[in-house]
Amino acid sequence: QLPPIQYTVSMPAPETHLAHVQARLPTGAKPYVDLMMAVWSPGYYVQENYATHVQQLSAATPDGRTLTVEQPQPNRWRIATGGASAIKLSYTLVCDHRSVTGDWVDTTMAILNGPATYITLAEHVKRRHDVALELPSRWKQSATSLAAASDSVPNHYEASSYDELADSPIIAGNISFHEFELAGAKH
Repeated sequence: QLPPIQYTVSMPAPETHLAHVQARLPTGAKPYVDLMMAVWSPGYYVQENYATHVQQLSAATPDGRTLTVEQPQPNRWRIATGGASAIKLSYTLVCDHRSVTGDWVDTTMAILNGPATYITLAEHVKRRHDVALELPSRWKQSATSLAAASDSVPNHYEASSYDELADSPIIAGNISFHEFELAGAKH
């Protein structure tokens, strides 16, 4: 089984419409890795340019050594690994795009859509992706169709692949849940 990609998403000052993403990506002992951000969203047949919302992207080894980042295409990055088995990626997202495909963060809530949020390895393999949310103190919970992580930590989720991650928005804030049963199925 391939090592997972792990994301931590935080919104320390939601009034700024910014989210901070830190990711740990395995390198497979390659001298460099290619990263990508999608230009599409599932079920929405329009080319998007999500990478324009990425700011302050940087990469480092797990012990903190700064790595060289190149951007050969608007939605692609190449990072020299320096021989590290994993890299730490850090970036800020401008989350001021209220649509079915964009990201939104304000003082009351966050909506994170996978393609607009996650930079991943440019590869054609099925790899698990984990997402941990660090919510502002006044927010109570998050909700998504992703599976809860096996560690049972609140606001920590697992996707079996990037495709599942891309197709699973996350909402966070003070959410009201209303459950009902219809034809024997809980909704």
